[in-house]
Amino acid sequence: MTRDELHTQINVLKSKMIFIGNAKGLNHPETIKYSQQLDVYLNYYANLEMHNTVNNKSKSALIPLFPQRHFHLVLRFFYRLHGK
Repeated sequence: MTRDELHTQINVLKSKMIFIGNAKGLNHPETIKYSQQLDVYLNYYANLEMHNTVNNKSKSALIPLFPQRHFHLVLRFFYRLHGK
């Protein structure tokens, strides 16, 4: 999977999670499923970025996955779904 494909998949899952969370609730199994899938892709992306940074021996800027205006929604979903 290329970096662009990964970025696209993350955005698709994020949109689905937010839509389902708003429609069915944050504790609905489908919302949790998308949240868990999103966690997997975000971890993969973070590991990819760390690997690239180590190999290039330079600081790389992360692509902003969540625009600032959506970040609070993602945090709210995360904290509610993971009990924090």
